[in-house]
Amino acid sequence: MTSAGQGTEDEDTGDAPGASRRQFLARSFVVGGVGLAGAAVGTVAGRETAPATGPGQARPDGGGPDEGTATARVAAQGTHQGGVVRPHAIQRHAEVVTLDVTDPTALADRLDVVGQTIADLADGTSRALAGLGPARLTVTVGVGPRVVAALLGADTPAATELPAFGRDDLTDATTGGDVVVLVRADDGVVVALARDAVVRALTAGGGVSERWSVHGFVVPRDESGDAPAPRNVVGFHDGLSIPRTAADVDAAVWLDGALAGATTFVVRKMPLDTAAFTALPVADQEAAVGRVRATGAPLSGGDATTEPNIHAKDDAGNLLIPRDAHVSRAHPLPAGLDTLMLRRSYSFSDGGEQGALFMSFQRDLDTFVRTQLRLDEADALTSLARTTASGAFLVLPGFTPDRPLGTVLRPS
Repeated sequence: MTSAGQGTEDEDTGDAPGASRRQFLARSFVVGGVGLAGAAVGTVAGRETAPATGPGQARPDGGGPDEGTATARVAAQGTHQGGVVRPHAIQRHAEVVTLDVTDPTALADRLDVVGQTIADLADGTSRALAGLGPARLTVTVGVGPRVVAALLGADTPAATELPAFGRDDLTDATTGGDVVVLVRADDGVVVALARDAVVRALTAGGGVSERWSVHGFVVPRDESGDAPAPRNVVGFHDGLSIPRTAADVDAAVWLDGALAGATTFVVRKMPLDTAAFTALPVADQEAAVGRVRATGAPLSGGDATTEPNIHAKDDAGNLLIPRDAHVSRAHPLPAGLDTLMLRRSYSFSDGGEQGALFMSFQRDLDTFVRTQLRLDEADALTSLARTTASGAFLVLPGFTPDRPLGTVLRPS
């Protein structure tokens, strides 16, 4: 799977493969699916506010919390909401909840209350945490196309739904939503308690109801400590090709003008046929992904942090990374893109299915759409997955005591 970007805790603010592999994929992965577009995690540079307090930090590879992270805090307030580029190391647990609202015009006041709820939770002072430390808790809130169009205008980013993609397996009940809440922490109990507290604040007074939700987790790194990043549910390292500088993140993620500090967010739940994929010979798995399973290095050479060279060839003139490898199909350059999406994705296991909980942040939703269309055309992994829940949202700008969370939704 292609890589994901992530932010820092102190940031406020990718020639055809052999016939045998193709035939196996065609024969075994007839489950329908969308391109994985990089279910992944990683780290990226950033700056602005002081680091979150707490004696311990989770490892930057997304491994489990070490001693002290139970009390570690990540600032909820600032130019940007928590959970986009801060903390720099991805938390172990996540939950995405989408909700519908009866009256979008009443949402701004409701979100102001939600913002204070989030601040108390992230600071560890909320009674809703039942005495537990926040464990690097972040809560990120966005609004869906119907709300964006109604309150901010039809030309605003994320004012329209995503188009249909080739292997979507969606229903009305698992598509979109008026509000999204993304809750993450190193403690799954903290995630559950915080999720309930935020949803209670949103639904108080009526007119708001839950639509769909999903829980995600990060697979810890190898016990050897040598792994460059966590592994996903098909055993490959994630979080390897990422925006690495604050300037790259600014160009790829953040909106400006009246929406300064905001970004767009895509979330997709993608069950994977992991049994079929892991039954492939490792060489065929690597050809489908475009990376070495053991190390995460691209097949074009180098180590896990080396940018894949999708044009590199061997002495016989064959592409080192097959043309339909996931790394090649998801590469931004052939799609005419000059920035990466900031991906902060998870795995999930739910109702007998497991797979990727894909999440990306980007300045322009077209970055995701054009990448996904390339994956639909000819990606070796597309028939491994299907998408059963999906939505696109505008993540609201950050908030402060003087600028509540719902501010941007009020008439100027």
